[in-house]
Amino acid sequence: MPFKKKLSLSISASLLVLLLVACGAKESETNSPESTTNQVQNEQGSHASSAQKDNLVVARTKVIDNPRPQTPSDLVERLKEGGLVIFHRYTGATRGNSDVEAVPGTYDDGQRISEQSIQAMQDLGYKYQELGIPVETVYSSEYFFVWQHAIEAFKSLNQPIQIHRDFTGSLFFTDQNELEVSLQGLRNRTVTPPSPHTNTVFFTHQGKFDKAFGYYPDAGWTMIFQPDGSGIPKVIANMPLEEFLMLQ
Repeated sequence: MPFKKKLSLSISASLLVLLLVACGAKESETNSPESTTNQVQNEQGSHASSAQKDNLVVARTKVIDNPRPQTPSDLVERLKEGGLVIFHRYTGATRGNSDVEAVPGTYDDGQRISEQSIQAMQDLGYKYQELGIPVETVYSSEYFFVWQHAIEAFKSLNQPIQIHRDFTGSLFFTDQNELEVSLQGLRNRTVTPPSPHTNTVFFTHQGKFDKAFGYYPDAGWTMIFQPDGSGIPKVIANMPLEEFLMLQ
């Protein structure tokens, strides 16, 4: 074999060895414990960045330690004083044959709030008025049926409803990463205090809340959180609608 051809083959083989070594090193780096740690830190960092954008406290856990505490005797006073995050779960629905058109920017599968639920939500709004419970912001899922509950409850207070994806059901997500960020956003909102002397209210889905915390309240129930700056979700009350409407 001519010398030049031998030299060419030798150089090619050397380059192939170097390339294989480099690929092996890259794979080792990717699968190393340090790399896994960095990935977890990056995920936490993205959650923190999202929270900073919305000025939210970052929730430090996915678990609610005591989701069914004894209702405090001074709950009405606490509601009036503010500083709470209040989650109302929607109640009943009907399907089809409805003249009510969905509002732009919402998801619509044909479900509509029932007449019974309209009355229940209006009673809920009147209770806020009666007790003088201050509200800073009311949030709703992008799902039109959930939005209907929020609007019926707070229209008597002339309270606008803010639609936000953090409260939208998990079925309306196709990107798993976006869903995870949204779930963390929901957790963050339960530990973020509202402005002084006011409360935050939101309406969301059973499945979304369950994915966020591994727990969900029954239809029509109300969960009340009291953020304390720790980043740990703290529930102070969890009650059916009938009990909330009896508060004095």
